[in-house]
Amino acid sequence: MRGSAAITMVLIVSAVLIIFVVGMSNVNISTSSQQYNFDADKWSYYVAEGCLEESIKRLEDDINFTSTSINADSDTVCSVNVVGNLLKTISIDVNYLEFSKSFEASVNLVQNGEVYNAHLSNWSEI
Repeated sequence: MRGSAAITMVLIVSAVLIIFVVGMSNVNISTSSQQYNFDADKWSYYVAEGCLEESIKRLEDDINFTSTSINADSDTVCSVNVVGNLLKTISIDVNYLEFSKSFEASVNLVQNGEVYNAHLSNWSEI
């Protein structure tokens, strides 16, 4: 009798420990996934900012610039489309691994002699 009570107690303690360990591993996996999503979101934003800067530079050099695709690295592609006359709307789509984010900017081109200067009036995620 005494031996069976000890075995039963060991089984109960083991079951509780297994439940605790499985629960903690699920929490850890969830936290890792959230961190990965946060990092991918930040990276996509930084790439979009870089693409916006490149687009503005190209617009200042060529007022008829309309689109391009930029490979930030082997996993990240940024697509840029520009519409408008002197008030340009720049649409930026960033694809990073399985993540996709879209941004939009409004840029006013002001002619200063023979040079165009861009003034950013709006920049947001859409």
